[in-house]
Amino acid sequence: MNILKRKEVWIIIVLLSIVLINRVTAYVSFKYSDKGFEATVEDIQIKEEVQPEQEEVLKRIKVDISGAIHTPGVYELSETDRIEDVIELAGGLTEDANRNLINQAEHLYDGQKIIVLRVGETIEAVNGGVSGPININTATIEQLTTLSGIGEKTAEKIIAYRQKNGNFTSVDDLTKVSGIGASKLDGIRDGITTK
Repeated sequence: MNILKRKEVWIIIVLLSIVLINRVTAYVSFKYSDKGFEATVEDIQIKEEVQPEQEEVLKRIKVDISGAIHTPGVYELSETDRIEDVIELAGGLTEDANRNLINQAEHLYDGQKIIVLRVGETIEAVNGGVSGPININTATIEQLTTLSGIGEKTAEKIIAYRQKNGNFTSVDDLTKVSGIGASKLDGIRDGITTK
């Protein structure tokens, strides 16, 4: 019986040794493998460090909005934002805003001036009491930039096109100017003329 107990003890010791060796081997393999926990944590830390850099790439711009808006002023936004975003920041449109003259899907750019007209209001009435639409054949840069979505650079392109090609025969000719598409033209059509 004493021999039997010794065999049982040895069997138990051998089994425990096998289990222990197995656990140590698994731990060492896991710890030093490329797919171990430390590598995963490093990957996560690297990804977290890269994320802020990608967010910082977006350029910040300033846009001035006035007219039929609850809180007119200069707002700082991202270069990927649109007119609808600055309208929201400015508290939204007033009830008498002429929504048909605003292309809310238009992208913003730095230094842009947006004037939201009221129903029945013209851009000249807002800028000094002159009534009627802006004549794109005689307008200055300052007058052109009062149009929603027309900044200084686009106004300069309009004047350069006019100087090179002569007067516009129709407001539709404005789409020949780089940066003015059909939707932008539709947004200012009621505020411009060629006469």
